[in-house]
Amino acid sequence: MKRCNKCNKLKSLQEFHKHSTAKDGLRYECKNCRKERDRIYRRTPAGRAASKRSNKKQVEKGNAAKATLKYNLKKFNLTLVDYDLLSAEQDHVCAICNNINENGRRLSVDHDHETGKVRSLLCMKCNSLLGFVKDDVKILKNAINYLKRYET
Repeated sequence: MKRCNKCNKLKSLQEFHKHSTAKDGLRYECKNCRKERDRIYRRTPAGRAASKRSNKKQVEKGNAAKATLKYNLKKFNLTLVDYDLLSAEQDHVCAICNNINENGRRLSVDHDHETGKVRSLLCMKCNSLLGFVKDDVKILKNAINYLKRYET
């Protein structure tokens, strides 16, 4: 057991990240406090600049797709493992059209813009479709009715 210096709670050792130079080999703050501190830092101008520098380095190394994925997953508080599990649950196809991305890229993470909650993974076209209608069900119903009128 170890006490977190931030929240002052006694926690198990598994709730602390490793730190090679610390006497006990663990960080002084628990994983939750570290995560919160990092989240707040990323919202500051210095944090945003550091994130951009990190992504720029990835792009320079030829890992542009990896850098973009890393940035987007961080935005939705997902790990690559979470993303892969979500993709496997959908059989690696879009949740709307059941197709893969035509350009061979990974599926996009769809989320509720008000709550930030991740809904599923979508291909680029379906993700754009929802974006264009601003997730408005009424507009989509009107579009369906329109298409039905001109169905052959």
